[in-house]
Amino acid sequence: MLKKICFIIIASFLIQGCDYKPIYSNNNEFNFTINDLKFSGDEVVNNYLEKKLIKLNKANTDKEYKIIINTTYSKSSIAKNKSGNTTDYKLTLSLNLKLIQLDASKNKLKQEEFSFNENFIITKSDSNFEQTNYENLMKNNLAEILLNRLIIFLKTK
Repeated sequence: MLKKICFIIIASFLIQGCDYKPIYSNNNEFNFTINDLKFSGDEVVNNYLEKKLIKLNKANTDKEYKIIINTTYSKSSIAKNKSGNTTDYKLTLSLNLKLIQLDASKNKLKQEEFSFNENFIITKSDSNFEQTNYENLMKNNLAEILLNRLIIFLKTK
């Protein structure tokens, strides 16, 4: 019993000592500016990404980027029942990024290309309305995940 109490006390001190903070708790950490942002691909995802990325721009930063993003969204059948009707779908959202870092004179400094992909498997609903709403919700969630990965990527560059 005494060992358990000592363990709980020591564990509480260790947990309090760690410097945990959420990734987006301090917006001042976004130390980059996006001078030019171009999109192609899925229009709904692109509009979502554009709204979020524009909010992250900071004035007078050392890092200036030109970003070209191509998004693709696909829905494919991955399982069928005995009669050949689809029962499960795989939703895939891909983001291809061309990142061009600019120097102070707005000349191209270096160019890199990266890809981010996210998948989600859903079961087909009996109601087309519910199915469409659920797919749209999952599409937005996939876009949010890719946005978070993109932001973390840009912060670490």
